[in-house]
Amino acid sequence: MSGPTKPLGRIGCALIPPLVQAALALALSLALAVGLLPGDAALLMVLSASASCIVVPAVLRYATPEANPLLRFGLSLGVTFPMNLLVGIPLHTTLAQRPGAPLSDLQDAHGVAYCG
Repeated sequence: MSGPTKPLGRIGCALIPPLVQAALALALSLALAVGLLPGDAALLMVLSASASCIVVPAVLRYATPEANPLLRFGLSLGVTFPMNLLVGIPLHTTLAQRPGAPLSDLQDAHGVAYCG
């Protein structure tokens, strides 16, 4: 059997990927800074972090049919989803809109400056 077998390892696997996915989305939004407002960057981060809640249970169903369905749905809905709601969305919004961040100095496609 591969993968984490201890409860803390399973919880870590439920908490760490959304944060990594959100960080990658923030890096992408900074790299593609043409016309991207902080609200758009925050939305990209939230959607990227939420992908693991939506996709992982379905993929695990086909990849490892012998895996316990209660475990994959329990971790996704009981750990990852509340973490995204309670910690993730406020964190992503703060990171995307913090004063002095490169995203707060952007202009939209019409040249209107955004004041964060």
